[in-house]
Formats: sequence, structure tokens, C-alpha cells
Amino acid sequence: MRKFEASHVDQVILLNQAGRNTHADICASLELFAAEVMPEFVDRHDEHEAWKQEVLAGNIKLDVVDMRSVAGGKTDPIEASV
Repeated sequence: MRKFEASHVDQVILLNQAGRNTHADICASLELFAAEVMPEFVDRHDEHEAWKQEVLAGNIKLDVVDMRSVAGGKTDPIEASV
């Protein structure tokens, strides 16, 4: 999660409904994530939102992202977006 944060990723999808997880297991996993992982990031949320608004306003130019290494060379580099 820290690596995502360092890259300014602010949304993730937790896919814990795969396999034979029961509803209770899924709820417990989400509660554990909320209690043990999320608090670290809450304090920095406002800082990230301020950065994001600067990007959206055009005051910060994002780097070009080369996705060829993960796309099997089938795409051109693209400009990063929020």
C-alpha cells in the first residue's frame, strides 16, 4: 500500500470474495484491513487531495508512463492521469 501511495494511487480494489471464503471471513478481512492498514494513510489523505487538485488544475505535470513492459510491448507510452 505504501508503494501505491508513493505513486499517488488513491483507490484499490480488495478482491477477497474469491475461493471458499465465507461471508464472515470476508467481513473479518475487511474489518482487519480497516483497523490495521487504513489508519496509517488517513493522516496523509488531505495532503494527497491537495496534490490531486494541483494536478487537475494543471499546476503539476505528470510524467509519461511507459506501459510497454506490462502490456507486452503492445502499447505506446501514455501520459499518466489522475
